[in-house]
Amino acid sequence: MKLPELSEIIEQAEELGKQLKETPQYKELQTAEEDLSDDPQAQILMQSVQQAQQKIQNVQQAGMQPTEDQVQSLNQASQEMNQNAAVMRFLQAKEEFEEILRSVNQSIGEGLREEEEEEEGLV
Repeated sequence: MKLPELSEIIEQAEELGKQLKETPQYKELQTAEEDLSDDPQAQILMQSVQQAQQKIQNVQQAGMQPTEDQVQSLNQASQEMNQNAAVMRFLQAKEEFEEILRSVNQSIGEGLREEEEEEEGLV
């Protein structure tokens, strides 16, 4: 059996990437990302959440527990962000595309396991 060259594997991976770009889920993600970028309120809300998360992370990295106010601030910012239509559309589209990527990775893993089992004479 001829072993594939690395260049052949890379070429197949690039082709897979092109096919993934043509899925409705990828196209929806791109549209949702553009809409998100065009929504200044969504940008402000996302920055608020990121800043609150960063504050809590800094406190935890210093070996301390975040204050109740810090946690409450993060929860409030998250709730406000999750009420924004552009943010919610983006997060939904991202989750749906990531599900496709998980399926692809799982299939690759199954192909690797199948190959190992064949080599070990288990199949």
